[in-house]
Amino acid sequence: MRRATSIIAISQLINYAVPLLTFPLLVKTFDAKLYGVWIESNTLIALLSTLAGAGLGNATAALILNQAESESNRIYSNALYLFGAIGTMFAALLFLLAAPLNRLMVHHTSGDDVIRWTSPMVLVLALNWLASQVFRVRQRPFTFAVFDISLNIARVSVVVASVFHGDLTIFAITYTISQSVITLIEMVMAYRGIDLQVFSVVTSRQLLRFAVNLSVVNQSNWFVMYGDRLLLSFFTPSTAVAIYSASYQMTLVLVALGSPFLYPLLPIIGERWKADDMMGIQTAIYGTTRLMFIILIPAVVGLGMIGNNLLQILATESFARGGLLIGIIGCGVALDVLGTSLQYIFQVQGRPQVLRKIYIRAAVFNLLINLGAIPLFGYYGAGVTTLLTFILIAILLVMETHIPPPQLFDFHVISRCGIASLLMAGWLWLVVGSTIPHLIVAVGGGVVIYGLAIIQMGVIHIKELIQLFGNPLKRLLRMA
Repeated sequence: MRRATSIIAISQLINYAVPLLTFPLLVKTFDAKLYGVWIESNTLIALLSTLAGAGLGNATAALILNQAESESNRIYSNALYLFGAIGTMFAALLFLLAAPLNRLMVHHTSGDDVIRWTSPMVLVLALNWLASQVFRVRQRPFTFAVFDISLNIARVSVVVASVFHGDLTIFAITYTISQSVITLIEMVMAYRGIDLQVFSVVTSRQLLRFAVNLSVVNQSNWFVMYGDRLLLSFFTPSTAVAIYSASYQMTLVLVALGSPFLYPLLPIIGERWKADDMMGIQTAIYGTTRLMFIILIPAVVGLGMIGNNLLQILATESFARGGLLIGIIGCGVALDVLGTSLQYIFQVQGRPQVLRKIYIRAAVFNLLINLGAIPLFGYYGAGVTTLLTFILIAILLVMETHIPPPQLFDFHVISRCGIASLLMAGWLWLVVGSTIPHLIVAVGGGVVIYGLAIIQMGVIHIKELIQLFGNPLKRLLRMA
């Protein structure tokens, strides 16, 4: 488990660090308005790719974990056929509707071309999601990490190239081509060794039936996380969308920090469920959330303290609208990461309808609040609504497990990590500044202060702390 965690940690950190590298280049190449056009186009792509595949991908993984090993090839084969057909259909739909969508949302002369040229990304993202699930179930995290890193290298390369031509349409074309080629190779490697079988109506129905509930979950969760940008597109100019997206992007590093612990959790819970070991499931979740709390609590506090200064360095003063917005969104995103561990319980139990009900309620709540909050308070209203929605989801998830919260979460760790994070926040408040040396000193000192504090308070032993932070670094050095 530790090896898989380390590998995924590296790929996820790179995955979420890349936008911090590409963001300043895109803003300075295309300006805030055109950057907003790019974000709005990608929001549409993300929505359709979620419709095209996210629930089906989870259904594939869950079904394989619940079926006999002899059924795996049949499930893999039909998942591939369904992903390809549905992804192609939605990509074609986006291509055909590019002009009206531009008039409705993007409102820019280059919007038609950007949407059309990026429309194949709907299929690309859907296939990439399928590949990630196949690698996950087949326990090949290293291969998955290699392709994840390759996709990010391609993204950075295309962004760097855009500096020289400065054309958003050319950027969209090269971006789509590069991601498509790598994903095609990834799919070949993911399905290597799988005996593809003929299309089965029965298996496809089984996958789609299971996917319906999980699709609603993923689509509702997408709306909670990204629908605010969709609504901002209707009520505010593209620059406001760009500013909010920049702040939100900062907080997605929390997903990178939590994903390595979640990645091996689903197969573990699946094995425990097959063995009728409910106590083992609780123990696995308790141990995973404990480690995530140790990482995520200081990360949220740190982002709230330094995020504004980091935005000033990465972009321009217009993007830096205070650490409060980043901190609010960060709290919500951290809750979402932690809540994913509870979602796995219902997935392995074959009860996705529970998740469907929770996330439909959350999406409706989010929509209703945002319809009032965004016109009145702009992106601050969207940020607060995001936090309130994830609080609601966390409460509902815990209630539906029928497991006492102390058996899922280590509240002693939460309180002590909170105290240690406040000590770290005091240091950051004193030394943080809007220069790279100031940030290095602030972050470095904050990590030391937090680490010493949690060791002193008995949250973690120094050996476990070294393993927690040292294993990903060692793996990275070996790969260098």
